[in-house]
Amino acid sequence: MKYQFENLVFEGGGVKGIAYGGVLELLEAKGIMPQIKKTSGASAGAIAALLVGLGCSATDITKILSEMDFKKFLDYNGGFFGSIYDAHRLFNQYGIAPGDYFSSWERNIIKKYTGDADITFEKFEALKETKGFKSIYFIGANLNSGLREVYSHQTTPRMKVADGLRISMSFPFAFVAKNNQLGDLCIDGGTIDNYPVRMFDYDFTTSPPYIDGTTQRINTRTLGIRLDSAGEIAQAAGQSVNKAAINNLCDFTLTVINTMLDIQTKVHLDSDDWKRTLYVDTLDVGTLDFAISEAKKRALIESGRQGVERYFAWYDASVKQAA
Repeated sequence: MKYQFENLVFEGGGVKGIAYGGVLELLEAKGIMPQIKKTSGASAGAIAALLVGLGCSATDITKILSEMDFKKFLDYNGGFFGSIYDAHRLFNQYGIAPGDYFSSWERNIIKKYTGDADITFEKFEALKETKGFKSIYFIGANLNSGLREVYSHQTTPRMKVADGLRISMSFPFAFVAKNNQLGDLCIDGGTIDNYPVRMFDYDFTTSPPYIDGTTQRINTRTLGIRLDSAGEIAQAAGQSVNKAAINNLCDFTLTVINTMLDIQTKVHLDSDDWKRTLYVDTLDVGTLDFAISEAKKRALIESGRQGVERYFAWYDASVKQAA
């Protein structure tokens, strides 16, 4: 079957993003990846968007994601004296880890495929024809304005791609917050728009079809990938949901934080967006589970493959039914 998808959107999810390797393997097998023209994501989703944007094969992306040493990303000092420096960094730069290891990692990846670790979004876009790149759009959260920011060749042409990605993955308190080109303080885009599936809904430079939804216009050429628990996927399918247990102050605090971070994303579970959303079971892996085992990494990749199979079993059947 020929599919119309031209845009890929990745939800943020920290370590859970390893599953994207399995997703992309099957999308490639279905002939969808060569059609992709634009890709977007927040946080770990922005990392996946970068790799797709660079034209990496699904096999290479799986290898890159599974070989990432997440524990090294938290490059704080530790120890007695180190903890003093870490505390100073937290109170003055609003994060424990400086994120230097990640910055070095991303710049090496960018340089490998573009030849320039400091390439800007504008120059990245200019390589589409010769390198087979895709247009990339990263999400950041501007704390000074309280607004979402989009980093791309259209919005921030002279920003370095590495700087946009570094902002997008700046998980609050875990990593030092970064300044944008205007000097505003910015953090992880997932805190304000963790699943930017509507990024390309109003890009009228692409051809139809658009479908009028109940509250918005839907670009049916966009395919979004979400990283959800089995309970959240069941909720999207209209099934009963397991409720969180709250037995102490720690449970209460974590539940409040998770609810605040998830509420804007979960709106998609009850909207027309679910029809263009591919759900991946995250197998109870946590966003900051940096000590994830190799076995769990393999399980996430396989879960990504299964998510693709579930979605297209439904999608193909719905297309045949409508014909």
